[in-house]
Amino acid sequence: MSKEIAGQGAVLDTSASLAGFDSRSGNIAERLLFNNRLLIIGLCVLITAFLGFQTRHLSLNAAYDQMIPSSHPFIKNFMEHRNELAGIPLLHRIRLPGR
Repeated sequence: MSKEIAGQGAVLDTSASLAGFDSRSGNIAERLLFNNRLLIIGLCVLITAFLGFQTRHLSLNAAYDQMIPSSHPFIKNFMEHRNELAGIPLLHRIRLPGR
């Protein structure tokens, strides 16, 4: 099958045949990738299956106490006075002086 390139009058052969493919063309990375297509696809499938299998060991944990940086001085202070602050919303109240 041939296809004319628009406006140039040149004809480009668009037949998809591996017989006409030069396996020695391209740089080394291209040759490794394109000359070993089935191996690359097989490796991708194996890696995907392995990583999918490993997700069985994942667990979601959204515990607030484990997400905060417990070694930070402000957090240490908050944890020491946690019982005193119970029920008080964590808001900052700013009082501005009147005129």
